[in-house]
Amino acid sequence: MRKNLLFYVGAWSLFVFFFIGCKPDRITKWRYVPEEIDNAEVILTINETQGLAEVECTPTNMYCGIQKDSVYYHYWLKNGWTYQVVADTFYLRKYVEATGQNIIGRERMIIKEKTSRSILLQSDGFHEAYSTIANHQYIHNYKFERLP
Repeated sequence: MRKNLLFYVGAWSLFVFFFIGCKPDRITKWRYVPEEIDNAEVILTINETQGLAEVECTPTNMYCGIQKDSVYYHYWLKNGWTYQVVADTFYLRKYVEATGQNIIGRERMIIKEKTSRSILLQSDGFHEAYSTIANHQYIHNYKFERLP
């Protein structure tokens, strides 16, 4: 009787640990295709369980400016950037080489609209070094479509 009771308690503990304690990550993928640049796309992977969002870009460096028809388009997205997700805001995580730590910067993406199929993000707090030059255009709004 005692052995049976120990067996059931042990089995129940394993069940609780594996099926309730170990929740799988909730991951969604989103895609943004810039209208201004040919053959460019951005994939945003949001891990809701960890509270992180990662960016994959083609071309890989879109924030320094991509020229098309003598206009430099600046996107606030770069391949490998990671955002800390807090409520409806994605805060850019920056790696500080001197300390070896990630810090949260003032640069962020704010969710303006969200449905089951799309997210509209708006950049805020990014430094616009070329804001007074006529042929530099900063893109502030990004409409992502959900990938299956």
